[in-house]
Amino acid sequence: MKLTVRFFCFLLFFFILLSGHLNAQQKIYISLTGSDNNDGSISKPFATINKAKSAVRAITQNGLNTNVQVILRGGVYEVTNTLNFGPQDGGNENYSVTYMAYPGEKVIISGGEKLTGPWKKEGANIWVYKTGAPKSDKAVPRSLYVDDTRLVRAHSPVYYTQEQLPEFRNSYKSGVFDDKSFPRLTVDSITAFSGFTYSGNDLDNMQNDIGSAEIILYESWDTSVHDIYKIDPSKKTVLLKSPAHFPVGFFSKRTRYIVENVKSFLNAPGTWCYDKQSGYLYYYGNTKDNPNNMSFYMPVLSKMMLIKGNSNNFVTNLNFVGIDFRYTNSEWGVTTLTPAKQQSNLAHYPWLDFSTGFTSPQGAFTSGQAIFTQYAKNCSFENCRFFGLDNYALRIGEYSANNTVDNCVITSCGSGGVMIGIDNNDPVGQHLNPASSPSRNVVTNTKIYNCGLLHRTADAIAVVQANHTLIAHNLIYNMPYTGIAVGWNFKSQDNFTSYNLIEYNHIHDVMQQLADGGGIYTLGKQVGCVYRCNYIYNISRSNDAVGSFNNGIFFDESSSLMKVDSNVIYNVKNATIRFNHSDVSQISIGTNYFEKVNSNKQLQNAIFQKVLK
Repeated sequence: MKLTVRFFCFLLFFFILLSGHLNAQQKIYISLTGSDNNDGSISKPFATINKAKSAVRAITQNGLNTNVQVILRGGVYEVTNTLNFGPQDGGNENYSVTYMAYPGEKVIISGGEKLTGPWKKEGANIWVYKTGAPKSDKAVPRSLYVDDTRLVRAHSPVYYTQEQLPEFRNSYKSGVFDDKSFPRLTVDSITAFSGFTYSGNDLDNMQNDIGSAEIILYESWDTSVHDIYKIDPSKKTVLLKSPAHFPVGFFSKRTRYIVENVKSFLNAPGTWCYDKQSGYLYYYGNTKDNPNNMSFYMPVLSKMMLIKGNSNNFVTNLNFVGIDFRYTNSEWGVTTLTPAKQQSNLAHYPWLDFSTGFTSPQGAFTSGQAIFTQYAKNCSFENCRFFGLDNYALRIGEYSANNTVDNCVITSCGSGGVMIGIDNNDPVGQHLNPASSPSRNVVTNTKIYNCGLLHRTADAIAVVQANHTLIAHNLIYNMPYTGIAVGWNFKSQDNFTSYNLIEYNHIHDVMQQLADGGGIYTLGKQVGCVYRCNYIYNISRSNDAVGSFNNGIFFDESSSLMKVDSNVIYNVKNATIRFNHSDVSQISIGTNYFEKVNSNKQLQNAIFQKVLK
């Protein structure tokens, strides 16, 4: 009996020790009131994230045998350089490193600059702030924030082109998608892409604004941003310093555009503009506003965080919990022309400046990303918020596997939400390593809304050349273009987009500004991909949109080898689903529920409760 009691006590003691070992974790604290000369304890916290990283490395250098928590106390942590996380900054297969907000406190990591200098009043409601002239066009601010509010950059009403430049009126048929006509023009006739005739006197009085103004062209499924080279009121022509992706007027002679960053349009409370030459920032406030008593933030960094390992050593088990990521710039000086074509056109048009403007063919993937992973596995972002980022909030890139984005909010971003993949249209033909395809990554329970504010062609979620991805239970709304886009091959060649599962997503009020997209958009061969139980509605089409139709699900070129089942789609401006040069016989269409309008509320509610909840 004594032996039994002793043995039982031994087992109890052993399990207590084991439990303590399993639950053991080392904690490192950071506070804005701390010091990097401290020891990182709760009573003597560090002051910077980089110092905490050094402390983590000291723990992991001989092998990690406990979980590590880096706990940030409340406040705004401004980072002036990209936070680089390598293999030594993460965990291993058994233990994790987690950066987290202190419970109950709001932690912001900011890539922006708080404007602290004096604002001076100029006129009744206009205030001016001196920032200094930008060193490059990329450094020009294109967004400005007051706390949780993104301010509106001063802009013109919506204008419409009259038609293409006179010398190109017979070079291509406007409104007819003849993609054989324009590639030859990119060799030495790029003004077809960077000029147009305007209507009436729309631009006659903008001569004094040319140095700062930017024109945003809306084509079918994309937009582009351009500096102005010259306006000729006598001929009603304008020349732009960088080209659009398509010849202006390709989809319609009447192409929509607006002019932004013009002081003469600074005429409403909450608007602003920036003089590129002087570096003066102008803000139109409410009558009672005093900017000196307000918190203004201007993005500075273009990449806030890089999580990157290598082929021999991945970043593993690195997690971020409860953190608010804010304020980054988009990449700029982006064009779809090859370097050879840029040089060819500069020989004919030396006034072109490819360091200005932004042009992307689709998705705005080249706008960059605030947070980027490569060679990363088992990393996660949970309960985080992404706000005021002018590029994609997060990209899970090459050789990244089993990473998770869960229960996050992404909003007020200039580009898209989450991109998972490789920006390459033919990875198999170019012999990319199949292992480079991001695999088994997850985006769940995440809300993405009010994005695409700078690059309207961006997707809320994009999955390109990735496999075994799970996109589930997300809420997506108020987007200028597509909700969820999967695939990145216009032809039927083999690719890396395979075995992705898109299910139980709630998508509404997307496609608000552009055309030729949908709540869900697919492209190319997609072996084993499944689209099921998605709830899609209120897919509109702007009266100003040009090009093709907007749909609940749009199966674009070469879409095939996928299964589509149990989706609910209603209240769509055009057809609920559409096929464009896709292999319908190779798409398994199960039992879906389509209605042109929400004419049967009882049916809709019953299906939503049964299939989607």
